[in-house]
Amino acid sequence: MRSLLEVLVRPLVELVERRGRAGHAYVKVLARLYADRRGFAHELAMSHFGDTLGELGERLVEAAPHVSRNVLGRRIALCSQAVLDTLASPQPFAVTEEAPAPTDPREIAAELLDFLEGGLVAPITTREADAA
Repeated sequence: MRSLLEVLVRPLVELVERRGRAGHAYVKVLARLYADRRGFAHELAMSHFGDTLGELGERLVEAAPHVSRNVLGRRIALCSQAVLDTLASPQPFAVTEEAPAPTDPREIAAELLDFLEGGLVAPITTREADAA
């Protein structure tokens, strides 16, 4: 599961590492485009990357067979938004003296991957769990 998620996260992390503020700004634009799930951005992504995204989706389904396709689809949407929102910010975590947080993009990515993996494979506790 983690290696599949890295396929999604790694290119954006590398962009942020190489481009700094410009990389964060680019990811912020992607996040805004992603929020328009039925508009131009969605059509553009599907026309250029639909086959690849479909294949990746199938691999995620295989990696989490206990999660229904419907639930997994919603979780993937949540994960995608979390990735974009997190990497759009130069300092995505609240930092205090008592709770220092990573600022290095690779450390942020590692925490983000832990979160994403846990969220995708978590047991279903919604009403769909009763129907399964």
